[in-house]
Amino acid sequence: MNTVTRKDIAFRLGIVTRTKKPHVPLIEAVLSELDVRPLNRSRTRAEFEESSIQQVRQWFYERVGIEFPEFIEANSQRFQVRYLPEEDAS
Repeated sequence: MNTVTRKDIAFRLGIVTRTKKPHVPLIEAVLSELDVRPLNRSRTRAEFEESSIQQVRQWFYERVGIEFPEFIEANSQRFQVRYLPEEDAS
């Protein structure tokens, strides 16, 4: 089974901060809102099933659509976000 981190999910979906770093806090909030739990967790790293990428993608599609707003709310938090083209997952 392939696993991914929150950083991997942000990178693959092109969800970045204003400084173009993978937006880990936003992905963490979305996963929490979706109640997606990590398979493995250490003090510095949490790993999720690769299928969680599609769950987060679907959340963005339903919440954002094609608007790509500068600010987005997830899990009662507000985030500033930028969007890059998705990485090829294959």
